[in-house]
Amino acid sequence: MAHLSDDKHPVIRRCVAINENTLPETLALLGEELYDFGIKYFVAHNPNTPEEVRENLKKNLPRGTWAITPNIEMLRNYYDNEDDDWD
Repeated sequence: MAHLSDDKHPVIRRCVAINENTLPETLALLGEELYDFGIKYFVAHNPNTPEEVRENLKKNLPRGTWAITPNIEMLRNYYDNEDDDWD
């Protein structure tokens, strides 16, 4: 999970953030995400996230919002819109 938390694709990082097997240290690092709201949202709601990280994120996230749970279709669409190859 720690290795995947540094993946360039936000869909992969969201999957790490939502996974209940992700270590607290990894979640704390993901909580520093600058651009993807979904990553921050899932870190804030993961029970393994350290309490101070969770509380800080919840204070700073807009109230009444939620993120879309990542799925394979999101990943496929992300790659379809990229210039990257699967090679």
